[in-house]
Amino acid sequence: MTVLWWILVMFVIAVWAVTLLDIFRRWNSRSVGTSVAWLIAILIFPVVGTIVYFIVNDVLRPRREPV
Repeated sequence: MTVLWWILVMFVIAVWAVTLLDIFRRWNSRSVGTSVAWLIAILIFPVVGTIVYFIVNDVLRPRREPV
């Protein structure tokens, strides 16, 4: 059972790290205040903040180039 918990913890840490990387990747495409607010929210509330970030910013949706 402890192996299952370790896998879950590692998955949460990986998703959290990907979220932080995405915040820094999009740093120039939004205002600094918005990026800092997301960064603080993710650091204070890692699990809930990450879920909200993925929902609000459509991170999982592929980007389409304008025609």
